[in-house]
Amino acid sequence: MTAFTETEIQIIDTWNQTLEKPVSIELNLPSPDEAAAGSKETVNTFKALAGELKELADNLTVTEKTADQPRPGFSIAENIRFSAYPMKKELEPFLSALSLENQGPLPLSESARAGLDRIDIPVQLKLYIALFCPHCPKMVNTLVPLALYCSNIHLDIIDGSLFEDAARADSVMSAPCLILDNDFRWTGA
Repeated sequence: MTAFTETEIQIIDTWNQTLEKPVSIELNLPSPDEAAAGSKETVNTFKALAGELKELADNLTVTEKTADQPRPGFSIAENIRFSAYPMKKELEPFLSALSLENQGPLPLSESARAGLDRIDIPVQLKLYIALFCPHCPKMVNTLVPLALYCSNIHLDIIDGSLFEDAARADSVMSAPCLILDNDFRWTGA
């Protein structure tokens, strides 16, 4: 039995067929001593989804890695983690991020590139999302190209309803919520 709906399976199949070259991602699983990693059920769900994605998309390679991370998630790039189930409203932004990382030119204007080129120190962005949020996919689609272009931007996309402890620790009350360096925050679209 698959976790994906028939519509999601079709989206994955269409995405897989449009890939110009194979795509690789990493499933980061928390080390056993990471108490904040979430339930074993959550970890198992990430593993199951990774397995189903590999079965549905023959152009996708998923490798598992134990990491000192507070929660499971997919590393889309070295500086981008997706700690959310890639389904429902977040499936298409997740697949789009994989395509951007592995396929070609980033959809950024010259002025955006110039601004990103001026970021010369590492910054941490946390984007809290919810799978049913109508505005969250747009935020993911907006921020991923910025982080892909500028390796100083470390983007952590977190499903706040899945990782409630993290959302509570960051005082997140709604989604989307973007936090810059645990200091500045923006809520809403």
